[in-house]
Amino acid sequence: MDRIYGEDRVETVITALVASQPMQRLKRVNQFGLPDEFYHIKGFSRFEHSLGDMHLLKHLGASEEEQVAGLLHDVSHRAFSHVYDWVVGTAGKEDSQDDNHRQFIQGSQIKLILEAHGYSVDQITDYHNFGLLERDSPDLCADRVDYLLREIEPGLAGEIFSGLKVTNGQIVCADRATASKLGRAFLARQTGHWGGYESVARYYHFSTALKRALEIGIIHKEDFLIDDDYIVAKLESSQDKFILDTLAFLRHNPLPVVTEGITVVKKFRFIDPPFIDHGKLVSLTDIDREYKQSLDQAFQENRKGVVVPASPNPGD
Repeated sequence: MDRIYGEDRVETVITALVASQPMQRLKRVNQFGLPDEFYHIKGFSRFEHSLGDMHLLKHLGASEEEQVAGLLHDVSHRAFSHVYDWVVGTAGKEDSQDDNHRQFIQGSQIKLILEAHGYSVDQITDYHNFGLLERDSPDLCADRVDYLLREIEPGLAGEIFSGLKVTNGQIVCADRATASKLGRAFLARQTGHWGGYESVARYYHFSTALKRALEIGIIHKEDFLIDDDYIVAKLESSQDKFILDTLAFLRHNPLPVVTEGITVVKKFRFIDPPFIDHGKLVSLTDIDREYKQSLDQAFQENRKGVVVPASPNPGD
């Protein structure tokens, strides 16, 4: 039973993959990057999102193969999700897991499960084959739609979900009203959450503490293949003042706002929902000037970055 899409019957291969250790591990990897203890809003797991992708794809009529790809699309995420990108230097794109995805699956029990059901790792990890699951921005794809629907008010999520359809192998909105709701909800999450002060400041400081822990040997890169809880336990048991001060700082909600510090830019996420208008497919920005202006303004504001405290002791 999915809290967005309801109850589904799934294929045997899906059941076997969900029960696998690599998928179960995602229950302890937070979608928002930081565990709830160090974040300003309650999150959900990569496991929930991965199942959500699979359910959404099934409801949209995707093949079993694409449903499998959707279920597995995040299985190679390291602990702390995209915070890991800030540790290894790929924060601008937040795409480090994409480069390791095939290799991760190849070395796990998932490979054996796939092969037992007639699939290959190369087949399932080639996302060029799956136009409902993954598309470049600003197009809609199951990945973007699902993580949005899990964040917004359930009633609005239901309205948007019921207004989605597939045309020529692409997720589109059935009408302008759905496109407007979807586009504005996504933009509100970008400006108010993903690219907002609290998220940027917490990503910056938590990743800085993780870098420090790597440098002095409290943790190792291999630890990120385990889960959030495993690494947090190591951080909390360390005797390093900087790390402990950072964790204490991140437990504040809200964080203190500063006017001087370090300017940090986080990835800009955006969509331009296509919808059917009198039998033709058009994009929301083509006919909604207000939305286009809001999107352009948000992009420019994001480029300026966010001023965050330079240290976990802002008064220093």
